[in-house]
Amino acid sequence: MATCNDLLKFSRSDLNDIPLKQKVIKNEDLFDLYKNGPHVVKYKTLDSQSAEYISVKNMIDFNIIKIDKILNEFNTMAFLLKKRFMYNDNYTIEMLHATKEGCVQGICENNFNWRLSGLSRGHKHGFGVNFTKSSYFANFFTNSRGSSIIIVADVLCKTTFCGHSQTRVPPKGYDTSIRIDEKVYVKFNDAEFNPKYVVYY
Repeated sequence: MATCNDLLKFSRSDLNDIPLKQKVIKNEDLFDLYKNGPHVVKYKTLDSQSAEYISVKNMIDFNIIKIDKILNEFNTMAFLLKKRFMYNDNYTIEMLHATKEGCVQGICENNFNWRLSGLSRGHKHGFGVNFTKSSYFANFFTNSRGSSIIIVADVLCKTTFCGHSQTRVPPKGYDTSIRIDEKVYVKFNDAEFNPKYVVYY
C-alpha cells in the first residue's frame, strides 16, 4: 500500500505522464486506508510537558484537561494531496472548530462534513464548515454541560470573500467565505481541512 510520501512525491506534470490504469491504482491505495472503518483513526494523548502540547495550548485561552492528537492517515493523505495539487503546498492556517462530544468520533473518522451545515448553529456566512482563529469565539459554540471541546485543524485558505446565509458555493476564484471581522471562516469543499487535535477543557 502506498504511503503518504509515496503519493506526494509526484508533481502535477508527473501525474500527466502516468497511464490512467496506474492513476486508478493510486486512488485504490488511498481508499484502501479507509476500508477498516473506525480503525482508520487512532488517538495519542499528548504529554503536558511536550513542545507539541505547549504549541496547541497556546492557541486555547482556557484551562485544558487534555489534548488528544488525531492519527488518521486517510484524512491526512487526502488533505495533503489537495494542498499539493490545488494550493501548491501553501495557504495552510491552523484554526479552531468547537463541537459536541458526540460528534468528535465522527469528525475524527470522516473529517468535517460541510453537508451538515446549519443543523446545529445555523449558516450565517455560508453553507459550509465554520472555523475561527479565536478560542474565545469558538467557546460560544461548545457544550454547556460536561467538558468543552475544540478541534484544532489545518485549513486551506487562499482567497476569501464575505459570505451570507444563502452562500452555497464560493464565487469563481474564491475558496473561503468569511465574516466581515474575520472571526468566522467557512469552507465548502472536501479535504480542504484536516482535524489534528481534540482539546478538552
